[in-house]
Amino acid sequence: MATRPYLIGLLVLVARVATLPRTPWDAAELRFPFVMMVAISVLASMATAIALASKDPLASVLFSFSAAVMVHAPAARLDSLGWMFVALALLCLRKPVLLGAFAAAAMACGIVSALALFIAALILIVTERRDRVIAAIAFVVVLLPFIAIPESVPSPLSFNVARFILHPWGSKFVALPVLVAVIAGIRPLMRRWSAELEVLLWFAVVHVAFGIAFVDPADGVRYAVPSLIFTAIVTAEGLRALRVTWMGAAVIAALSIWYAFPILRDRVTRPSPPIEAARAIPDGVVVLYDRETAAFAKGISLDEGLRRHVDDDVPLMHFAYGNSSEPGARVFSRPDNDAYGKLTRNAYRHVSLIPIPHRYAPLHGVFGIERNDNGESWRWLEREALVRVPRGRAMANVTLRLPADAPFATNDVQINATQVTVRRGEIVGVQVPLEQPLMLIRASRVYRLAAPDTRRVAVQLVRIE
Repeated sequence: MATRPYLIGLLVLVARVATLPRTPWDAAELRFPFVMMVAISVLASMATAIALASKDPLASVLFSFSAAVMVHAPAARLDSLGWMFVALALLCLRKPVLLGAFAAAAMACGIVSALALFIAALILIVTERRDRVIAAIAFVVVLLPFIAIPESVPSPLSFNVARFILHPWGSKFVALPVLVAVIAGIRPLMRRWSAELEVLLWFAVVHVAFGIAFVDPADGVRYAVPSLIFTAIVTAEGLRALRVTWMGAAVIAALSIWYAFPILRDRVTRPSPPIEAARAIPDGVVVLYDRETAAFAKGISLDEGLRRHVDDDVPLMHFAYGNSSEPGARVFSRPDNDAYGKLTRNAYRHVSLIPIPHRYAPLHGVFGIERNDNGESWRWLEREALVRVPRGRAMANVTLRLPADAPFATNDVQINATQVTVRRGEIVGVQVPLEQPLMLIRASRVYRLAAPDTRRVAVQLVRIE
């Protein structure tokens, strides 16, 4: 039916419009104008659905309404554009110019494995030497302006195959029916095997393998989406073999929407936590921010702000990434939910506004503020650190901590002329007389933090009052 792909595209458009995010969720979505990029993503998602439906309408529905696609398709990123170019390249495998152009465009959007799709197509489908040259020229012409050679190729800290294979479908209530359909679809798919399906298979295998080897597992679900095209095709074949065709697809889609609903509801009905926090900043306050929150707030960097305002009474507020248990802090958060943990990085779910009543300026040997899941904050100190406190103070209360996982039982610390011993797993407070507004902190021992963190640290500075 010639109109079916467009009907599916319209259905996907309605679904994307119904789940449009109100505001950016993380800093990466502020690289482009938010409204414009969301609109482009929605239209690209609809185009992807139409392109896939031209080959297999059932697979298009399964892909377009999978949990991972529902969550990430309308985001203000290049993801949806990349998926669209992959789908168009698969649609144009026998058209050399378009094949090369779309594969290159997909790579420009960050889908490196589109190179595998292109090479597989040249080997299996585009057999004429002239056509291969034309496809290669189109590929190079489109990709060349976007080529950037990375200084290093990162490797993930851990390997989590499930993040790339199972989690994109959501919970086990969705993954298990999909797995059953995939098993049922293998045999009938083999009966109608073709060079086009083999190209898609090679693309999916290389894409997942590349992701497992080089992509942070936290980004696994989002990165794995293009490989779901092949899974959706096998699943569709299985549903047909099981004689549950559209009913089965509707059940899988409904389960996927149900699983992703907490995320979809939160982003449709409320601003994201960092936007909520930014809107709640009082007038007249100098905002000090983290690297993660810098894009959402206007102000000056944290350490510069403390150095500039350490001696005056200008109200300061820390726009902090993460939860905070500090006195007077306002935490903007979303409830913990399995969907956030499986389908996203689980980032920016907690953002805090923290008043800074006691201030000091890190000058040397003091790392940035860090915070654990309980909202406790600290700064790591090197063996020798220097901080400045407000002028005119005769005494300072310094609180230090040696973590429970430190490799030594105690660490002796000298703060100006005051000596203190910090024991492993304990917090120690000490009063330090001040003859000048500088505080030199020297520790007897340092150790290297766990990989990949290469810093050598002594103790944690919890607060100075």
